[in-house]
Amino acid sequence: MKMKIKYVQLESGAFLTDIDFVQFKPAEMGVYCYLILFLTSNNGKCDFDPQALSRVCNCGSVEEFEKIWQRISKKFRLRNGILRHKRVTKELSRAKKLLQAKRRGGLSTARKRRHSTSIAVSTADAKETKRKGK
Repeated sequence: MKMKIKYVQLESGAFLTDIDFVQFKPAEMGVYCYLILFLTSNNGKCDFDPQALSRVCNCGSVEEFEKIWQRISKKFRLRNGILRHKRVTKELSRAKKLLQAKRRGGLSTARKRRHSTSIAVSTADAKETKRKGK
């Protein structure tokens, strides 16, 4: 069963104290945030396709996206046509580990509950049998 990560932690302080981010123009901040959220929703990576990404980021044109991309690109990793972001990768990994730990805990609790229920049922059956036998 594939685990779906529903959310990751995004720290507002990390954005607001990042010297590059605070110097972005509002449109650049918007595209940067859209890309962060898009990558988070897509397992931390996507194809670098300016035409598609310009639509994802609500840019008026591909040219507008490309102009903004020139300013924000240093915050991302682009290799072999795949776009990633270091912080997104880190947060997704952290969220996956947390989800796995919660799943293990849930399975452990279910096993204990199942075991204690079977003991309780066996004890109740024994008492009922003993009562009927009298």
